[in-house]
Amino acid sequence: MESPSFAAEANGSRAESNEGRERLRSQLARLPELQRTVIERAYLQGFSLREIAEQLDAPLGTVKSALSRGLAKLRELEGLDAASDSAGGPA
Repeated sequence: MESPSFAAEANGSRAESNEGRERLRSQLARLPELQRTVIERAYLQGFSLREIAEQLDAPLGTVKSALSRGLAKLRELEGLDAASDSAGGPA
């Protein structure tokens, strides 16, 4: 049987995990379509950049740039959300 503190900790971890997923979905929605598509296919669906380039009928360099720019934008958005959270404002 689980201890009450362990169960509470596990429930808290699940809530944080769900919150993190929702924040990621929200931030992905703010990206340009190509950047969002490349990130989703690479990180969430497990495709290689070469496979994504073939799927999108796009040059590999374009896909690499979209990934790089998209990840940079996500880092920027995460920083803005973190700054907003620490200032007490809405995320």
